[in-house]
Amino acid sequence: MRTKFAIWVIFVWLTSFGHYHIHAQVIRFQRLGKEAGYSQNTINCIYQDHNGLLWMGTQDGLNKYDGYQFEIFRHHKEDSTSLSHSWIWDIAEDRYQQLWVATWQGLNKMDTISGKFIRFLPQSKNLSGKIGSRPTSLANDERGFLWISFWGAGLCRYDHEKNHFQDFRANNTSEGLPSDFVRKLYIDRNNQLWICTWDGLARLEYRNNEPQIAKVALRKDDTDLNNIKITCAADYGNSNLWLGTLENGIISLNTETGETEQFLHDATKPKSLKSNDISALYLDSRNKMWVGTTADGLHIYNEQIKGFDGFEHNEGDEQTISGNYVASIFEDNSGIIWIGANGINKYNPRQLRFSHFKHHPRDRHSLSNNRVTAFCEDHKGNIWIGTDGSLDYFNPANKTFKNIFQDNERSISLSDNNLTSIILDKNDRLLIGTGGGGLNVLT
Repeated sequence: MRTKFAIWVIFVWLTSFGHYHIHAQVIRFQRLGKEAGYSQNTINCIYQDHNGLLWMGTQDGLNKYDGYQFEIFRHHKEDSTSLSHSWIWDIAEDRYQQLWVATWQGLNKMDTISGKFIRFLPQSKNLSGKIGSRPTSLANDERGFLWISFWGAGLCRYDHEKNHFQDFRANNTSEGLPSDFVRKLYIDRNNQLWICTWDGLARLEYRNNEPQIAKVALRKDDTDLNNIKITCAADYGNSNLWLGTLENGIISLNTETGETEQFLHDATKPKSLKSNDISALYLDSRNKMWVGTTADGLHIYNEQIKGFDGFEHNEGDEQTISGNYVASIFEDNSGIIWIGANGINKYNPRQLRFSHFKHHPRDRHSLSNNRVTAFCEDHKGNIWIGTDGSLDYFNPANKTFKNIFQDNERSISLSDNNLTSIILDKNDRLLIGTGGGGLNVLT
């Protein structure tokens, strides 16, 4: 009984320090440097085609990656079958598995066998209304039409069968496109096309079998969010659409009720966004939301705490992300996450990585002994570790240890420092077996 009482006192003293059950994620990235053979470090977009090949658009060329090497396609002034420009904004396949490429100067359709391109230039007959503009984003709707957005010239719908472009421009009415400056097109899990502009959000609707663009009202409490600059979008949950913005963080829109929630940087909250300037959003197959910023690295949303784990570039650590401007995020068919951030970064969630904890003689908060004999997690999530030198309590919040030793001058301490086993009984008591001091009970 005296041992039981003594350890209970120690237990209360230890837990009075407090601890967390939700921990920051530890992610290590593999960087692909320029020596891997790609053309340029700013990766504006990443796309995987029906053959499993990865295509990456940069500010200096289109890159095809087969998992081993890169092949680069650029604009060549003397070759009319080359890309119309080497600055790539977006890549997509249509329903006929033809690859389309949006560049700084014109739209391109690629013959992936020959490597040649058909150009649709702003001054051409098909795109005569798009003079001086550049295509920014590509998307295929559920009816098989290809949609192309433009910076300064609205958007258009391409009919493959008729080889015809239908134009949509902004107007001053409550209906229609909010702005001709369209940054991103996004198809959600319900095949709804969303249009992210520099003056709010819109969506595609079919009325009497004709396409119509409808403005979407955004409001947070009494704040009007209709004129915000929207850079990207992604599904989250069954009916939530996340919108990345410049200056206004992330807005979560319930597409059924119209209700919104906003995530902003807050210097007093360490788990808030580190920036209100969002450049990329991506929901992976494990339901993790990845968030890219324009200058403050990468975030992953932690739903349990409604906060974000941040990952920034560290010049001295090659396993951190290679840059803090995150231009693109993509998950391939095998589950690998690809991130464009001053180069190419890979994260494989299936690849196990280990954290190491060892005894350090000069650190009283380290593991007491490197010979670990037992582990146990109690009903509160506390980790107890038996070693050949003491009982250790691990604080996962700060990754430190508290060591509990036998004290011969106190009959209520541990009976022996050589621990052999730890289990939790049905009454939530720790039963601690020792090498020479019998059984101890921690309640």
